[in-house]
Amino acid sequence: MASFLTLYHHTTTAAAKAIMRDRVMRSAAPVDLPFAFFSTHRAGRAAGPLHYGEAAVEVHLPADLATVDESFRDGEKFLKVPLADLRPSYFVRAHLATCSDRRSTPAPTLDLPEQSRRR
Repeated sequence: MASFLTLYHHTTTAAAKAIMRDRVMRSAAPVDLPFAFFSTHRAGRAAGPLHYGEAAVEVHLPADLATVDESFRDGEKFLKVPLADLRPSYFVRAHLATCSDRRSTPAPTLDLPEQSRRR
């Protein structure tokens, strides 16, 4: 049985909403980069000191699709996944940033209906 990973792609709130609406990711890199990058931590370096975005798109995908790009002492890892391998069913929810994030209140999420994730 295949093992699965839960990963987080940090981005802007608008981009997170678009990813969840379309259930697809496109590269915003200045060159044609065929990968999407993820963190193993929702509130790790990508959300904090590196400021990759105030929102995080949560995905659940087969572990064999991801390649470690960078590892950190605290256990957080950055992974890359080929854009072509991301299926609509892998997109779980968007964790959207709000002013309440500064007060340690959970941020709102944008979930897909269960039947939409099965495509």
